[in-house]
Amino acid sequence: MTTRQNLFFSASATNGWANRLMPYLVGSVMLTLMIGVFIARAKLSASRRAILRIHLPTPPTFGQIGRYIISPDRWVEPVRMVLAVLIVICSLVLWAFSLEWVDVRSMNNLGLVSVLPVPVYIALVGLSLGFCLTLWGLDRTRAPVLLIYLLALIIMLYATPALVEQAPRFPATYWLAGHTEYLLTTGSVNPYFDAYFNWPGFFVLTGLLTKITGLSSVLAFAPWASFVYNLLYLGPMYMIFSAATTDRRTIWLGLWFFYITDWVWQDYFDPQGLNFFFYLVIFAILLKAFKASQSAFVEPVVVNERVTQTLPTLRRGVHTLRLLPGMWTRALVSDLRRGIMPYLGEHRSGFMGWLSRLRAWMALSDAPMTREQRRRQVALLFALLAIFALSVFSHPITPFFVLLGVTARTLFGRITPRWLQILLAVMIISWDFTAATPYLGGHLRDDLATFGNIKVVASANVTDRLSAGDPEHHFISQMRVIATAGIWGLAALGAMLRWNRNAIWYNGDTAWGKGSLFAHDAPFVLLAVAPVIMVIAQPYGGEMAMRYYLFSLPMVAFFAAAAFRSRFEFKSFRWLVSAKGPATVVGIAVTCLLLLASFMFARYGNENADYVTYNELNAVSYLYNVAPPHSLLLQGWTGTPWRYQDLTKYTYSPLYPGSGQAAAIEAGDVQSIIDAAGSRDYPAAYVIISRSQKAQAKMFYGVSPAAFDELATNLLNSGKFTVIYENSDAEILMYVHPHPHGRARTPQDYPLQAGLMMPRGVS
Repeated sequence: MTTRQNLFFSASATNGWANRLMPYLVGSVMLTLMIGVFIARAKLSASRRAILRIHLPTPPTFGQIGRYIISPDRWVEPVRMVLAVLIVICSLVLWAFSLEWVDVRSMNNLGLVSVLPVPVYIALVGLSLGFCLTLWGLDRTRAPVLLIYLLALIIMLYATPALVEQAPRFPATYWLAGHTEYLLTTGSVNPYFDAYFNWPGFFVLTGLLTKITGLSSVLAFAPWASFVYNLLYLGPMYMIFSAATTDRRTIWLGLWFFYITDWVWQDYFDPQGLNFFFYLVIFAILLKAFKASQSAFVEPVVVNERVTQTLPTLRRGVHTLRLLPGMWTRALVSDLRRGIMPYLGEHRSGFMGWLSRLRAWMALSDAPMTREQRRRQVALLFALLAIFALSVFSHPITPFFVLLGVTARTLFGRITPRWLQILLAVMIISWDFTAATPYLGGHLRDDLATFGNIKVVASANVTDRLSAGDPEHHFISQMRVIATAGIWGLAALGAMLRWNRNAIWYNGDTAWGKGSLFAHDAPFVLLAVAPVIMVIAQPYGGEMAMRYYLFSLPMVAFFAAAAFRSRFEFKSFRWLVSAKGPATVVGIAVTCLLLLASFMFARYGNENADYVTYNELNAVSYLYNVAPPHSLLLQGWTGTPWRYQDLTKYTYSPLYPGSGQAAAIEAGDVQSIIDAAGSRDYPAAYVIISRSQKAQAKMFYGVSPAAFDELATNLLNSGKFTVIYENSDAEILMYVHPHPHGRARTPQDYPLQAGLMMPRGVS
């Protein structure tokens, strides 16, 4: 008998789009009003202090005070800030009310871009242009206004799926929620059942959060994980950028570039998103509290044009003294080299000049500290180790990214504790070879077999992703390559300009100082380059290249922003060299819009396969209600939103394990399904086919959705299956051919299997 009903999830069960969005809008407006009041109060206080500093022979009259307060010069800056905030408010309101017209069911394989209404894009373009104009006038505008723009951008880019989709996106989210549910139910973990239980820190934290909030499941807040993670990233990234430069425009533009190029979707409800935050915090501490001495290299000093013209003569004079005999001459040359040569720069060219600069870049020493500074550094070191221990406890690969970055900085003399990388390595080995031995025991040999295999790495990370799927998915893959090449190309340009050119803009002045720029940039170059070893070492299910892109993105975004803040050496480009000129602002605006357009395709291009409907969840909930324990649950393709409860209660399997699944479905092979369902090991067997399965099969492998319908028809025609539940998005078939009741399953029947460890899309 077919059941047509919605058990747990329905559109009517929600309070509607407007009720979900209204608190969000109210919070945004309240925040904007609070900042506006703060600006007004600060401006009035400044006016009051200015009036009190006026020395007049007689007390000022009320008319004089009024004319002083309402003077146009006094209100140009507040008006400019109010207009900037109004652009944010208008963009947010236009975006929010446009979401009402989003119909995710009309989505094609181009993703969310295909269903977003035009006003959403107008709001994003307006916000981007407003940010560029505000950045241009940063000298006259307070930095909190730029913070408002960044917060609005995070809201519009990372909260949209949670507002327009019915249920938490990504089928992997439900599997991870099942790990937390298992921990809350049993009070323990089973490392022999699943690989993630070998690193259970994330599930311990989410379980604790569930208990504190009183919610019944982590699925209640899972849709907002991406939005919350990106809010958390803002603080440590600001610290990292401010450790490399004092130019506020570079800092804010680098943050903007990060958020419009983070397309890899590793910030959903998963351990990787949280551990990337740990990664940022660790290096924010290292770059702020453990960086090389500022006194080890010369800070840029402002020089005028006349001094600049005499620098070559001074350099030649110092090098000429080296040719004269005598101890006093050598001593004088030594003093000159220590005193003025850092300002003049080494007069070398070719390979020797490059080698001299590299030696200066590597040979930075540590600054002497007072006792109070030493205590603060020790406290920060303990905090760093605690955060790293939590990362080791919760994720298998993030600690290695941290270790590579710390090791590179230590080898080049960039941090104070020379033994830090040794301690971090000991912590990783201690955990992986004790608590994580259930995973390593079954997979270490396979991992070592692919170590350094460039062909396997290239195939898993690049070739397979670009060649598989339908034409629309090919276009999305190409957009991801273009977006990556674009931001990396800008970063290479910015790094090259900062390396080759000593003149750079510091708060409106031209600064000089040989070696100062690459001394600042050294930690960023190391952090961007060192983790590439992970890509070569391990394909990680074809996702290691994307992980490397994520971990290097903060440094890449910084250098990309620096490309617009450095000056060209060629005189023919003088019209473009002004760091605040209109041409530069136009270039920044065009770049932001191009990166934003590629972001919308690259990040949300798989949305048709990633989003989950209430009908699919209703089908899974019904299946859990009727299936006896230890039943065999078969899915037509990956993408079923299940395993969010009773993680060890059932046996989950695809219809056709192993390779050749697409060919088997298109061929309509039913005999292998009947043989699996008729096994004596299971008391019952069920087959579920859903919308997400069809979408994933079509998007990634080009399998027609009609092939699944034909397969279900063949199973029914065999006489051994019957439909027990169906709705517009899912269908459940039960095996009805009689067979002896299966025996009860035991924990020994759940060995680790390579195919179950790291499925597609799971970090």
